[in-house]
Amino acid sequence: MTSYRLTAGADQAEIEVTVDEKCMTFPSKNENLCVEFEDLVAILDQDTGNSQQSVTIHYIKHSGFLLSKEIVQLSGDPTVLKQFQEHVQAKFIKVPASQSRHFLVFINPIGGKGTGEKTYNDTIKPLFDLAGITCEVVVSERPDMCTEVMESQDLTNIDGIIVCGGDGTLSEVTNVLLRRTMVAADLDFNDSKVKVPPTAIPVGHIPTGIIITSM
Repeated sequence: MTSYRLTAGADQAEIEVTVDEKCMTFPSKNENLCVEFEDLVAILDQDTGNSQQSVTIHYIKHSGFLLSKEIVQLSGDPTVLKQFQEHVQAKFIKVPASQSRHFLVFINPIGGKGTGEKTYNDTIKPLFDLAGITCEVVVSERPDMCTEVMESQDLTNIDGIIVCGGDGTLSEVTNVLLRRTMVAADLDFNDSKVKVPPTAIPVGHIPTGIIITSM
């Protein structure tokens, strides 16, 4: 564990930031906040216009089942800040999310309250842009369109598939992906006794379909 004396926020309060094998820890709102390296989104240099240098760290904060994108801006002596940034960056580059990625995104624009495209453009795309993730976006225009795209899509350079929609859209995409995976492994997709191999491409789901709650 290594400690760094830096300043944080607009009031430039001096704080101690520690970096260990799994996370960086710093005081925030009367608590010590531990941000794991896998929750980092981006580390960006910022010119403060004075003798100090500054770095802005974008990260995901977990609050129970809720996730939020937060930032912490750290400043300090250029030598100390450089050592801190290099230390954190060395940990961050080991996280797959910090590497260049290209995703295939499927959006159901009419599921639920019809917020699929807005959710992606307002919330998800800015995060992907910040993290240096490029995307090929498919907005479903008719029934089975996602199936048709998945059946013909070249997945060679696709690092992940994101589904913005309900469980129907997710099922549509994953069924084709599993079928393609089994065909590539020379397995019978219709044989219930065959063990399904893991897919090489991870799938993420951003639920924008109908949510039913009990009263």
